[in-house]
Amino acid sequence: LMLVMKIVLSRFGGVQLKRAGLLTAFSAGSGAPFSVAAAGACWDVSPEEAQRLLRMLAEAALIQPMPGDLYSLHPALFDPLRAQVEQHELAQAATRLRDHYLALVEMASGARQQIDAEIGQIMAAYRHASKADPVLASLFADALLSYFEQSGLWGSLVRLTTETVNQAFEDGDVMREHQYLNDLGFALTMLGDLKEARRHFERSLRISQSLSDPSSEAAALNNIGALLEREGRYGDAEEYYRRSLSLRETMGIREDIVETLNNVAGVLYRQKRWDDALSSFQRVFDLFSELGDRRGQAQTWLNIGTIYEAQGRDPEALEAYQRSFATFSNQSDEAGQAQALNNIGVHYFNQGDMERALICFRRSLTLKERLTDRPGPASTLNNIALLHERTGSLQLALDHYQRSYRILHALGDPRAEVVQDNIENLRRKM
Repeated sequence: LMLVMKIVLSRFGGVQLKRAGLLTAFSAGSGAPFSVAAAGACWDVSPEEAQRLLRMLAEAALIQPMPGDLYSLHPALFDPLRAQVEQHELAQAATRLRDHYLALVEMASGARQQIDAEIGQIMAAYRHASKADPVLASLFADALLSYFEQSGLWGSLVRLTTETVNQAFEDGDVMREHQYLNDLGFALTMLGDLKEARRHFERSLRISQSLSDPSSEAAALNNIGALLEREGRYGDAEEYYRRSLSLRETMGIREDIVETLNNVAGVLYRQKRWDDALSSFQRVFDLFSELGDRRGQAQTWLNIGTIYEAQGRDPEALEAYQRSFATFSNQSDEAGQAQALNNIGVHYFNQGDMERALICFRRSLTLKERLTDRPGPASTLNNIALLHERTGSLQLALDHYQRSYRILHALGDPRAEVVQDNIENLRRKM
């Protein structure tokens, strides 16, 4: 191989040889492709020049063209190419790549397709930052965590935060460990690993108390409450929420107060304490009004509508849902509109008005798919499947259940198991 490499590389001049070697700043393998823009950053040249050079290297079989105008470096060529460049030049190229990928991840919603395509290289750049510059690595981690959370990529979020927390623990960096413990616990909760999630939340609580950090202590208490609520231990959850609420009311930050009060109201609803829950949600609505938070008001209308529905006050429930939809629409909040439409659809479904229910579900699904809300369409697809099953259209029901399952399974979402049960029950019925 080395003999062949020497023959191929002898065709290039010193500059091109160096540029070929600088590509080893990327990870090798077809599972980690890189873009023309990333190559341009690596070489510090324009995208047009990078495109020309990549095509030349591809013709010489030094790199592999891939779909989507991407390229990859074969692992067998990694060491021979790396030998063509000085270490300090390689380090400079890796730094340029790190900055390029950090900027890309910070764009998040505007660069989702690019991030998904180059996630292997992005994670490699993050690991390089972790070793070379802890401060920058922290910024990189924050941007990645935000992207994974927005995209519902809980498995990726757990892997990244576990790596970050463990490294901080080994380094004795309590502050950095503390920074990510709640994120890790939240992601584990989303994946259904409640025992491990609580371990991290409680570690965060202990550190917060030792640091006399009431803000983080309140956050940890709130998170443990959410975990207990998910386990169905509503009385215990309420206790933790109220401890969190007490701290936050002492600090007087209304945004934090309304978050925890909202959770208290939710767990009161879970305990079927309808009047107490309604009173708390009305306080939440008033706080959102004081803050001028129209989206918060719209979300609270949804919650109030759910209580009215539980109390059998169907006309008031529908009115609350419609107010929510109108408020979300005035804010041009399509995600909120989709949620409100889904609730209105469920209302009509429960009333036996399948035609109106299906219209609402389909409008909700269209909005969610347009927003590229990755887990969002699954719940609405499941509702459409239930409707078709109720009306006897079993094949349509099966199709929608399967679409819902594929989304949830791909995201590692534990709700996939529930949908799988629905599929198996429907197949027996068919």
